[in-house]
Amino acid sequence: MLKKPCTALFFVILVILLSGCSILNPQALRYRILHLEDELFSQATITMPVLVTSTYTLTPSIVPTLTPVPTETLTPSPTIKPTVIYSSPTFEYLATESMPLSPGDGINQVSDVTIPDDTVMKPNQLFIKSWRMTNSGDSTWEEGTKLMLDTTFDTELPTVIKAIFLKENDWIDFTPGGWGSRVYNVGPGTRVDLAVILRAPSQAGSYQIQFRLVNKKGEIINTPFWMRFYVAAPTQTPTPEPPTATPLPPTGIPHDSQGTAIAVSVESATATPIPEEYNWTGHWMVREPFKGEKIDPAHAWLYQSGDEVTGFIYDAKGEPIIVKGALFDNGRTFNGEMFYPWQKDTSSIVWRMQATRDQFYAVTPLGVVTDSAVCGGRDGANLPLYCALPAGG
Repeated sequence: MLKKPCTALFFVILVILLSGCSILNPQALRYRILHLEDELFSQATITMPVLVTSTYTLTPSIVPTLTPVPTETLTPSPTIKPTVIYSSPTFEYLATESMPLSPGDGINQVSDVTIPDDTVMKPNQLFIKSWRMTNSGDSTWEEGTKLMLDTTFDTELPTVIKAIFLKENDWIDFTPGGWGSRVYNVGPGTRVDLAVILRAPSQAGSYQIQFRLVNKKGEIINTPFWMRFYVAAPTQTPTPEPPTATPLPPTGIPHDSQGTAIAVSVESATATPIPEEYNWTGHWMVREPFKGEKIDPAHAWLYQSGDEVTGFIYDAKGEPIIVKGALFDNGRTFNGEMFYPWQKDTSSIVWRMQATRDQFYAVTPLGVVTDSAVCGGRDGANLPLYCALPAGG
């Protein structure tokens, strides 16, 4: 019912809006219709303020022209090998001619347990000599009794060392616990074994060493005993001949069986030099083990036979610590164990020799110095600056 009145009302409003424009003027009518939407939109929206920002003009930067400075040729300075300086412990020396004899001490029933007389040794070989003997005096050989070496040749070992007495043991060797149990006080009538680690001279020949015991009072026990042995001449290792190159055809270019030329690089035709092997045999000054982070120097002797190394270190008390293990990396890395010969407990060790071949350092986790970390310098050379380094160091 209301549809027709509403339609009529819409046309009335449209006529009123267009009344300002003559129906006879089509252009004015078109302009009014086009701008009707703009007027409605501007009335329905809120005009937002415009934020004015400052503007600037980019000025091109002027890049200065750099005049090249001639590079000065620097002469490389010599490499300075860092070391840890310390004072080396000196060996004790006793003059037998000025020492008194002990009136209450005596030795009898002395016999060889290891290394019987006339045994043949290799040059620089380390070995354990032990005797079986009985205290025939009326005094006790206490802790602190010393063993003197009286020789006519230089063993490079101390001539006065601590006497190590053991329970009788026929199988003494360089293994953990291989010396058996210690005996610290040898009473009258007691039979014990006396053991010492020695090093054969480097020169071939016949040798004899005389030994004496010195009691805690500094008196000589007037019963000498000795050992006699030979050192064989070192075996001459034949020098390997350098590899010979395959002769080329007269044209200088090798060919295959079909006559096709084969390309040969200069690198393949050049022989690769054989790297020098590392050798651990000799006298070393080392950091004494089981000292925490403290640097205490000690004497050590090592002997290399093939890929095996045996050695010992004298600690501050004059007691030997045995070192034993195998070599890797062309002899540069030593992997083994370290122990007191009368104990079965061992400490694992890894040593790596410097390229200079006169120092080595301990390889430890994170390169931290531990109780068993040992570094050393050959023939009394100073220790390396870093006694311990990580595996990649």
